[in-house]
Parts: sequence; structure tokens; C-alpha cells
Amino acid sequence: MYETCPVRKSKQQIIIYGPGIGEIIRYPLAAKDRKNRYIGRKPQNRQATIYPQTKEMILRLEAMDPIMVEYIVQVKKHKPSSYRHHLTRVLSLKVNYHKDDIIMAVRRALKYKVYESSAIENFLSVNAEKKNEIKLFPKNRTTDEE
Repeated sequence: MYETCPVRKSKQQIIIYGPGIGEIIRYPLAAKDRKNRYIGRKPQNRQATIYPQTKEMILRLEAMDPIMVEYIVQVKKHKPSSYRHHLTRVLSLKVNYHKDDIIMAVRRALKYKVYESSAIENFLSVNAEKKNEIKLFPKNRTTDEE
């Protein structure tokens, strides 16, 4: 990766060589009239790749707390074209925030009927403490210490 490799093209195929190790791989050349002419890429079946990932994501969200089931239902109902995006963003919040804080933010979102993941992120950034945030100053610092 990130190294220059020699390439040989013939009428039927393309051969990629590694630096000093010989041939790495051969690909047949795509016909000139084909829409997808990328070498080495297999055509993707969008439904086969998206839905298993979505199911796994939903299972992980539901495992956080029962309130997440209601949130998932509401996001799917109100954001049918972008619900995967919102669910992914909410799940990714586990990296920086504690589970209890995320659940509190989701409860608030349901209460006020705000289903965008950005609303949950904004609430957490203002009201929650990040997991590994370094404190430069203690909370009960007095003004004469400055």
C-alpha cells in the first residue's frame, strides 16, 4: 500500500506487479462499452450489503436500553429515507459518551419529538461529560486561585 507498482496492460488483461516480489494479480480488461469499467471491483448488491449491517446496528442499539426500541420505531417513521444515518450516528456516540447519558438524550428526543441524531449529539455536547475528557480545571475552583 502507498507504493508505486509496475503495471502491464495487454489487449485482454492488466497485470499488477509488486516492488521486488513479482506478479501480484491479473484482471481481465472490461469491455469499452460497459458502464462500470473499474478493474477489480465486484458489482455490489446494495440490499445484501446494507440490511445485515442495519440489523446488527439495531440489535446493538436495542441492547443499550428498552427506550431505544421506541426511538428506532419513531426514527423509521419520521425519517424513512435517512433513518440508517441517524441510527448509525447515535450508535457512534458510544465511543465518546456514557450509555446512561445517551439514553437520557434519547428520552429527551422522544419527549420533544425530535428524531435527528444531531439533536442528540448537541444535547450531549452541552449536558454530558465525555468518557475520556481531560479536566484542566476543577469545577469548584475559586476566583482568587486565578
